[in-house]
Amino acid sequence: MNMTSRRGFIKSASTAALAATATPALAFQMPITGTPDPLPEWFRDWKRGTARWEGIPEETPEADQLLAENVDLENRICSTQATSREGVIAQLDLVLDGNSWTGGLMTEASDRVVFENIRAALVGGLV
Repeated sequence: MNMTSRRGFIKSASTAALAATATPALAFQMPITGTPDPLPEWFRDWKRGTARWEGIPEETPEADQLLAENVDLENRICSTQATSREGVIAQLDLVLDGNSWTGGLMTEASDRVVFENIRAALVGGLV
């Protein structure tokens, strides 16, 4: 094998390896469609829940329920790819909000997921 064909082989092999590793990530992206993006409404629900939670005594069944609802909303907001500009803004607002678990207490893995989804939405052509 001469030097030119070795370089061509290495280049084509590395391109194939990149395509093989990139393809699984693309399979998890939500398609950009005309359906309403749920993220802005979920973020508004999360903000309302946070305001309610701050106004009730801790360690009560109501506080536990509100906390569980807000954790569920945060998880949905973090793990869903935005399909609108407003959805991307809602994800960023959650990350930047001082009351969110994402803003300080969530694991690095969940932080990575929300930023990967923000990136995927932007790369998908939303902005």
